[in-house]
Amino acid sequence: MYNITATDIIGMLVAASVLIGLSLWAQSFHKNPRNIVGQRNVYFALSGVMLLVALLAIGVKGFKWGMDFTGGTIMEIGFVENQDAVTTEAVRNEIRGLFDEKGWTLRDVQVQVEEKPLGAAAGPNDFRRAIIRISKEGGNVTSDEVQAVADRLETKLGKLYRQKLKTLEQPDLSASPAPAPTPEGTEATPAAKAAKAAKAGKDAKAAKAGDTPAAEPPAADAKAAAGATTTILSRETIDPVIGKELFVNALFALCVALFLQLIYITFRFGNQIRYGIAADIALIHDVIIMAGVYALIGYQVDSPFLAAVLTVIGYSVMDSIVVFDRIRENVRHARKGNYEAICNASLNQTMTRSVNTTLTVLITLFALYFFGGETLRNFAFALLVGITMGAYSSIFIATPLVVLLDNWSKKREEERVAERRAAREAQARETDKTPRPEPIPGAGTRDYQPRRRAADATPLNEDYPSPDEMESDEGGQRASAHRKKRTPRRKK
Repeated sequence: MYNITATDIIGMLVAASVLIGLSLWAQSFHKNPRNIVGQRNVYFALSGVMLLVALLAIGVKGFKWGMDFTGGTIMEIGFVENQDAVTTEAVRNEIRGLFDEKGWTLRDVQVQVEEKPLGAAAGPNDFRRAIIRISKEGGNVTSDEVQAVADRLETKLGKLYRQKLKTLEQPDLSASPAPAPTPEGTEATPAAKAAKAAKAGKDAKAAKAGDTPAAEPPAADAKAAAGATTTILSRETIDPVIGKELFVNALFALCVALFLQLIYITFRFGNQIRYGIAADIALIHDVIIMAGVYALIGYQVDSPFLAAVLTVIGYSVMDSIVVFDRIRENVRHARKGNYEAICNASLNQTMTRSVNTTLTVLITLFALYFFGGETLRNFAFALLVGITMGAYSSIFIATPLVVLLDNWSKKREEERVAERRAAREAQARETDKTPRPEPIPGAGTRDYQPRRRAADATPLNEDYPSPDEMESDEGGQRASAHRKKRTPRRKK
């Protein structure tokens, strides 16, 4: 049964109060919509402060790497006596006391004690299992140190369960028995000769490889080894190289997930890449703050943390897609509306749904954090931080980023149109610089009279009489004939 402390009770009350307050706050958006998009600079500034604190914590304080990355030893023991008195804190304190007495530098110790039901009957093989993870500075924990830990726990806390040692090599009883030695002077049987030749071949191969054949233990030592027992049920050593490979693989998986989500969201929303960019920026924002919280508090970064990061990336993008889908529907219904107003209305419409969905997940995670034990607490805490930040970023960061990118895109388009217009106007001005004949006043009118020219100049129209000739009858007849010739006959 899980031991609930006063800290756990206070934490659960605070968590319940916060969840109820958030639910009531989300319900108010139906009656009193907020201008979230219009106040985006406030939320951008708040996120900037959180990112700055997170990056400073990562750069200055650094991560507390778990045994998955630093290496260590996992040992398993079982308590037979005083099972109710064996707790996680008691085991951890005894191990730390042993390392302080021996002068060994302990990096980290994690203890998980099996929870036994009350009133369980204690049989001869009944024990309370404890899994201990130990890592120290300067290398892995040796076999002698592991045995010293087991002896210390048995002395201080209670008798440990013992199991028989497994022999390194057991004789093959199914094989045919070896032939009896032949007396001197008699010829050995063919089976004996074959066995002797096989043994000689094995010895020759071992000598060629540089190994000496192991001497067979005496019968007394074999009997003693067969009856020996140990208090260590299992032991496993973790290589730090495996942790580095795990970190690289997790980072690669993170980048692949972000890239694939960018492509999917872009095609999902009509080849508009601003939706994918906004969603990925919000997810990167969540991951950085998660890592900063772990560095600031001093929680261990291990494989459960990496699993939580990938889980948050897959979950948090769901809220962003819900809001984006509502924006797309509202844009279809209001084609001529203001895009910023449409996005803000979509946020207010989906606010209650987003907050309530997140709260249901947080209730489960709080239960997992308070009652899940020491092993699951780290994973549950990472999910609590990541999903909370994911809900915040999908509402207050992702959608305002979409509006910001849309405004930037429209501004760039207006600048390109203005540049093209300016280029056309400049080209027109260059064309206007070529000399053109000046227009003749009155040209094209019926009463137009060509200006008088010098006597030696060629007349503009030889058939048309000059003003002086117009006064005579001959000039009038010439002018009349000229007009008749130039004026087309009207069709009757």
